Amino acid sequence: MGSEKKRSSGIFWVSVNAGCLLALAVSAAHSATPEIYQALRQAQNAYQLAPDDTQARRQYIFALRDARLSSAALTLAQRYPNAVSSDELRVLQADEAAELSRLASTPSRNQEERYRLADQALQRYDQYLRDWHKLGLGDTDVYRRIELDRMQALHARQSMQTLVNTYEAMRRRDVTIPSYLLNEVASAYLYLKQPEKATALFQAALNAERLDSAEVNDDELAYYYALQESGEHAAARAHLIALSNRQGPWRRVAGNPQLLPNENFLNTARTSAIDPIYAGQVGNATDQLQQLADDAPRDAGLRIALGNAQYLQGFHRQAEVTLKQAESLEPQNPELISVQGMNALSLHEWEQARLLKDYAVTHYPESLATQRLKEEWETQQKYELQISAVRGHATDSPVTGGKDFRTEATLYTPTSDNGMRYFGGTGYAQGDFEEGELNQRWLRAGAQWRTRDLIIEGDVSSQQYGYGTKIGARAAATAWLNDQWQVGAQAAWRPVSTPMRALKNNIWGKRLDLWVQRNGKDDSQWLLAFAPTRFSDGNQRFEARLSGRERLYSSAEFTAHLELDVSASRNSRTDVPYFSPRQDLEVLPGLVLTQTLYQRYDTVVTHSLQLRAGLYKQRDYSAGSVMAVGYGVRYQTGKNVDIQANVLGVRRPYDGRQERELRFQLELNLRF
Repeated sequence: MGSEKKRSSGIFWVSVNAGCLLALAVSAAHSATPEIYQALRQAQNAYQLAPDDTQARRQYIFALRDARLSSAALTLAQRYPNAVSSDELRVLQADEAAELSRLASTPSRNQEERYRLADQALQRYDQYLRDWHKLGLGDTDVYRRIELDRMQALHARQSMQTLVNTYEAMRRRDVTIPSYLLNEVASAYLYLKQPEKATALFQAALNAERLDSAEVNDDELAYYYALQESGEHAAARAHLIALSNRQGPWRRVAGNPQLLPNENFLNTARTSAIDPIYAGQVGNATDQLQQLADDAPRDAGLRIALGNAQYLQGFHRQAEVTLKQAESLEPQNPELISVQGMNALSLHEWEQARLLKDYAVTHYPESLATQRLKEEWETQQKYELQISAVRGHATDSPVTGGKDFRTEATLYTPTSDNGMRYFGGTGYAQGDFEEGELNQRWLRAGAQWRTRDLIIEGDVSSQQYGYGTKIGARAAATAWLNDQWQVGAQAAWRPVSTPMRALKNNIWGKRLDLWVQRNGKDDSQWLLAFAPTRFSDGNQRFEARLSGRERLYSSAEFTAHLELDVSASRNSRTDVPYFSPRQDLEVLPGLVLTQTLYQRYDTVVTHSLQLRAGLYKQRDYSAGSVMAVGYGVRYQTGKNVDIQANVLGVRRPYDGRQERELRFQLELNLRF
């Protein structure tokens, strides 16, 4: 009986070993073909038949690796260290870390999960690099592979500065960077606002052969943005047109007779719709994005792009609705949250903007969109200093006198949580008239409250112009009816803008301003204003003005605007010491040409030329021509620094006699 059991047991183990060997042989045969999963199944069978067999363990480990199940392969290798050599274990460790990097780069995962996976991969890479360097393995292939794979994890984690530092250090060591990494290094340079380096690397990546059409298309579009941000606007436009011409709305998949939507075509179409923004044609971009969004109502990216275009155009209420629609599709999108926050700031929705900013900074701190929102919020929390100075040289202007000078400085406090900010200022004006010289000084202090659809402000001033200290006051309100229309009113008692010659003769005024303004697409703006003034000498003045601006042409480097200024006034008295025509009318159209001399992201230098020619008609005098030529330079760095310097030469009639005037103007706006 005992010998029979022993014989049966031996037969069983022979069968097991034979089955294990057969499974291993079949697995090895399949591993040499594309049928990696057949190889994995046979290796798994062999391992299950003989779990203690070293060869079965080894075959199963490498079958898992070939099937790209790197984590499972490493776990099994660590459980059975005798099944693999030290070199093979290091390869498996590199495979597992690379798998984490790939998962971290998967766009279908949310950003929090991608960052978690990338952090795990980076932790492994850093540990391996330290340990293997101590073992003297710094020149081995697996060590260099770890260095390269780590760059992908850095990109997934948006640690762009570290990625660029790593790339440049490896280039100094003459390490060859594979083409599949060039696009990630290029996007890191673009993130760090070094578009020229990004352009060269994107071009090199595009010249390499790759099979993933979606990845190639993403690089094509990223190359376009790098060209735009490098100032190569014509090349960027040409590249985008060529890319669009190569694509169609449908694609075919082998084995499927049906046509499928081409996502690359949609992404390129969206970029083509955004392209006019770089030429200042935001209205054109809005129209194209609206059409695309109507055709693809479930595409959150299109809605976000449309909302951003509406925000840039100044149509903040429309943008608010569009972004809410996008929120229902993709509420956690960092670009969406950023645009919503900046739009809320423009609408003076301070609490909403703060909540969006805090959420974005907490959850997406590395995102460029978050950084833009944070900068915009911090700008609103800064002091604002406004300084203006005007120096005039005239033959003998009856309005400003000869060699007049005027300067004013106003300091605003940061905006509080409820939209309130306070301001104080001082000013000085000087004019030389027949009656003598006038020196005017004033101090003023007030408050401004900005809330949704409404701005209210008021101030009190202390003025001195040769007749003791006088107290003035002003109150103003501006209301937005919608994105296009706004109305305003201002009432002033002893306004500091009272004609200087009137002040020289101790004549002051009370003034009311009423206006309505319409804002259209692409810098279109029209203003209709009325201003009655009652002077202390009994004179009653009524002024009306229509001014407008329309864009004639726009490109990335050049814009041309047609402007019109029509003004008229009527005075009840003409026997006064200051300029006070019974009735007058001025029509002054003009052309303003602006060219961008330098632009690097938010830093812009422009210069402009204005040419104006019109007519002036004063009652009891014949009509005379008005001509003006001006030149100006402007420097801007975001919203923190804005400096303008202008010179303007004017020839116009006063009381039937032509006068010439040359004016120099400087305006400075600083936030700190």
